[in-house]
Amino acid sequence: MFAELPFGIDETGGSPEKIAQAKADFRRVIKQGARLSDSAPKMTYVLRQANLRPGDVIADVGCGSGFFEYAVLELQIPAHKVFALDIEPRALEIVRFVLDEADYPDRGKIELVQSKRDDVTLPADSLDAAFVINTSIYAATEDENDAAVRLACLKSLQRAIKPGGRLIVYENGTIFRETTFDQKVSVLKDLGFRQTESATQTGDDYLYLEFVR
Repeated sequence: MFAELPFGIDETGGSPEKIAQAKADFRRVIKQGARLSDSAPKMTYVLRQANLRPGDVIADVGCGSGFFEYAVLELQIPAHKVFALDIEPRALEIVRFVLDEADYPDRGKIELVQSKRDDVTLPADSLDAAFVINTSIYAATEDENDAAVRLACLKSLQRAIKPGGRLIVYENGTIFRETTFDQKVSVLKDLGFRQTESATQTGDDYLYLEFVR
C-alpha cells in the first residue's frame, strides 16, 4: 500500500511528472482510509521517545514529504505548533497537498516554512524542540564551502531553540557515515549544546541523540 509513497522530494527527484504521481499516490492511500504514520514507524518512535508536552513549539528540519507531520496529527502528539522546514519548495508542495487532502482536524498546528541552506529562518528562542531526522547538517565535511553553509545552518538552529530547549537527532548511521558519532557530538558541543543521557541505538543502526541548549 505504501511502497510508492515518497519519503523525500528534492531537486533530483521532483520533476513535475513525479510530483503529480506523488500526489496521486498519496490521494489513493488517503482515500483508502489508511494512516500515513503507519508507513513511517520511525517517526512514531522518535515522537514517543521525545515525550513532548502540551504547548511545545517544535520544528522538523528537512521535512521531506511530511511523514513527521502526519504522525504528529494522526497520533495526536501534544505539540502546540510544528514548523515543517525544507529548502525544497516541491517538498512543501507535497506536504501542503496531503494536509489539504487528508483534512486533518488540527492541521492548523502545522506551519510550512521554506528555509535556506544556511538558515532555518525561524525567530530566536522560538522552539522548545527541534528534530533533525535523516538530514545531514553537520559541519564535518572536506568541502570547506559546504562546511561553512552547514555550520551557519546549525548556528541559526541553535539560536531558534530556547535556552533549555532540545535538539533531537535521529538518523541511519549506515547511510550518514560522513561524520562519526564523536564528530557529531563534538560539532554540537562546540555550539553550546549539552548532550543528555537520552541516546539510543536501535537494532537497525539508527541513532537517537538528544541535546539541550
